[in-house]
Order: sequence, then C-alpha cells, then structure tokens
Amino acid sequence: MITACHRNAELGRDAAGHVPRGAVAIGNFDGVHCGHAALLAELREQARQVNGPAVVVTFDPHPLKLLRPEQFLPVLTLTADRAQLLEEGGADQVVILQTTESLLQLTAAAFFEQVIRQATRSPCLTVVPESKLTPSTNGAGLRVAGG
Repeated sequence: MITACHRNAELGRDAAGHVPRGAVAIGNFDGVHCGHAALLAELREQARQVNGPAVVVTFDPHPLKLLRPEQFLPVLTLTADRAQLLEEGGADQVVILQTTESLLQLTAAAFFEQVIRQATRSPCLTVVPESKLTPSTNGAGLRVAGG
C-alpha cells in the first residue's frame, strides 16, 4: 500500500519496518500552500511534544481521480515535487500511499488501525471536522482516537 517514503531526516525503522512514534498529518497537500505551512508548523510542534518525527501521509493518485473521475482536475504538483515541498516545509518523513479502491473502502477506524498505526505506530490522529478520511466515513469521528 505504501509506494514510497521520502526522508528529510534519517529516522531509522524498527525490526517490523515502522518509523519511530511521532505526529501524523494526512492529506493530499496539492500545491503545498500557506495553509499547509500552518498545518506543518503545528505538526512539528506535536512531534516535538512526543519527541518523535513529523510524518505526512499523502496519496498517489489523488483519491478524487478514482472516486469521481468526472470531477477530477489535474494536480498542481507532481508527487515527488509535493514530497520535496512537504520536507522543505518541515516534515521529517513523507509517506505516499498508493490510492486503490480497497484503500478507499476502508472505514476511518480501519484506515487508522491498518494504515496509520501499522506504518507509524502513532497512538492518535487529529482530524478537522470537515475532513473525510474515506468516502463512507466522516473523519470527525476520529477527532482524538487511539491510545
């Protein structure tokens, strides 16, 4: 499911291939604009508080390309460029998930357990209420999850 990991800092991995426990931000991050910069600053602060890396999880291709191809518009930044911009903005690691039908069918809770916790060992995830982790589940139900 993970197609690539870009590293800004050498984080290392444990025997199971997990990155160290840290803070995670999830999104498309197309264009990496000022709003993303504010999110990355908050991510860095959260990572500092748990003494871990700031990890960004993004998708390739953009989920809308599979969910509603008739509404999909070309992306502003290519995946590699987006990863570089996120690293320049403060991400210690950028994880790029291959967007598949099976990934998009996961509930928010399953996505958190099977993808986020498995890849990053992160105990929690903060999601803004307007965000949707999957087409079937509003991310607001995971405002603070895990533990």
